[in-house]
Amino acid sequence: MHLNIAGHHMHNGKSLEKYVNIRMRKQVQKYFKDAVSADVVFLKDHYNFHTTIVINDGTKHHQHIQSQADADNVYKSFRLAMEKTMKQLRRCKSKIKKHKGIATIRTS
Repeated sequence: MHLNIAGHHMHNGKSLEKYVNIRMRKQVQKYFKDAVSADVVFLKDHYNFHTTIVINDGTKHHQHIQSQADADNVYKSFRLAMEKTMKQLRRCKSKIKKHKGIATIRTS
């Protein structure tokens, strides 16, 4: 999976990039092993941090999963956005599984 980490109005330190890299790869590959790419953008706005995560799931359905979160800490902002992303990934994966299950029942 290609991971792009960017920061606007702030500097991404090595520890933040390492943290994001480990968490994203571990969590996304739990649901989609062939995920193509993920973009994580951090934006500092006065005293808040805004995180946007966009993931291309790598399936033939070509879905883009996007989530956003705000917090007073950049790590907390990332965790909140990641929780939203994981919820969307779970729903997407279950829809694909349900659809495949119905198709196999109909053909038999």
